[in-house]
Amino acid sequence: MDDQQERWRPGRPGPEPETMVVIPSSEWETTQREAKLGRILMELDRCPHGRHQDDPCYGCPEGISAGNPHMRTNEVIGYNRSGGTYVMPGRNEKHDPVSWKQ
Repeated sequence: MDDQQERWRPGRPGPEPETMVVIPSSEWETTQREAKLGRILMELDRCPHGRHQDDPCYGCPEGISAGNPHMRTNEVIGYNRSGGTYVMPGRNEKHDPVSWKQ
């Protein structure tokens, strides 16, 4: 079997070969690592009790999660090569990569 692709065979679920998109295994692995990193980034706003910022949390004062005390919304969390800053975006902007830059 070619290590660049997983072969389709009759009776196997999924599209037939002529409709399949073959992704090289190295590209697939990179995509999987990036997806895992993305999931980690989406977790950074959780409070010590595991709740996302502004979600109900009985361990936080007033019953609402204050979020990560180490990464507050709009605080600088890092810098890029040209000296630009990365900030912790607000809850509704976390899924937009542009909102992480300032």
